[in-house]
Amino acid sequence: MNSADGVGTLTIVSHAQPDLILLDIDLPGIDGITLCGTIRTQVTTPIILLTNGADELQQVIGLDRGADLCLVKPVSLAELRAHPCAAAAGRAQRDAACPIDRRRQSAP
Repeated sequence: MNSADGVGTLTIVSHAQPDLILLDIDLPGIDGITLCGTIRTQVTTPIILLTNGADELQQVIGLDRGADLCLVKPVSLAELRAHPCAAAAGRAQRDAACPIDRRRQSAP
């Protein structure tokens, strides 16, 4: 399933319960980082966030808001296929190692 904007993505996530969520940081309506934080409060589904390589801060904020993995665009299909399992494993390891429950944090 796919959506062209953040509002559509929220609808899909709440109804379809996908196995993996791939978000672009540059979404119309709701940006990918804000959307990631909103989705993370609702589901534990692995989230891969596609970012612009120019801004490392976007990646750090994306991970803080609940992304399991941030990839810099452009991303090859081979690289994208290699990451879903790593994203799920990374979430489990990060949650176990970090005493902060990110799902209970509110976005600033």
